[in-house]
Amino acid sequence: MSERSGVLYVETGLAKRSQVEKAFKDAIDVLDIPCEFRVNLVLDREGQKLGHAYVWITSNKVINALLGKDLDGSDLTEMIDDPDWTPPKIPLEEALETFNNTSPIDSSSGSWADEVSEVEILNEYDHPKISKELPPLTTIPSYDYDDDQLKFISQMEGDDAPTKGKLDNISRAFEPRVDNECCRHVLVCRRVPDWVSKGDMENIFRSYFPNAAKNYPRINFLDKGSYKMVFATFYEETTEAIDVYHMIRRVNIYKADHGKSNKDTLTSEEPPRCFTSLVFSFAYDNTSE
Repeated sequence: MSERSGVLYVETGLAKRSQVEKAFKDAIDVLDIPCEFRVNLVLDREGQKLGHAYVWITSNKVINALLGKDLDGSDLTEMIDDPDWTPPKIPLEEALETFNNTSPIDSSSGSWADEVSEVEILNEYDHPKISKELPPLTTIPSYDYDDDQLKFISQMEGDDAPTKGKLDNISRAFEPRVDNECCRHVLVCRRVPDWVSKGDMENIFRSYFPNAAKNYPRINFLDKGSYKMVFATFYEETTEAIDVYHMIRRVNIYKADHGKSNKDTLTSEEPPRCFTSLVFSFAYDNTSE
């Protein structure tokens, strides 16, 4: 993950991960900017969708565009003449002539300080500008409900049920609360089974850093006898640990010889013996815990 990367939060409703991925792909393709992204559709312990997702994106320009900003993060606006402005009734030439022929002793106060200057007169005839909001560079399209989603939404809303879903309230992912005693750049997972290897952890974390040093982030195991702990250490001056935390706070690991992949999700009530769900948090300063 580079410094240009970031994570967005989006409310997904009934959407499946594939639907969220397609919607973001369609929106990003419009920009024609080289970019990779991943979707973490957040589930509860039983594998049920919680209605929101985190989206990791490699281009800050794309992130800005998806948030309705210009590519550099500035507001998408242009300055135009104020359509509600009404010019003075007296022509400018006449106003200037009156000004030039007026002496301060003709004013009620007799003071130069109370006189209107020529610049002020000219400003009154200068058409003022206002800021006009421009349309976004791209938008997240709606997605078609599949049969199961249509059945569910029809039961809830009857004949007026929509046929399309929408991804709402896109924003930069909030920073999770991190205790003062914890390191914001070190993630830890406790009670890791013995069969989970360092290679498994490297495959998870380092896939976000294809252009980083070979050993980044640094992965360390701590043997606690009956179980292990794993630590992933990131650069302290970055938010990379927080970004990754949004994406892999809970990650499922399967033994390779059982034909499962890390992308599989738990579907049965009783997980197979080859399955484990790892939960990450921020490590305390004393990593010998």
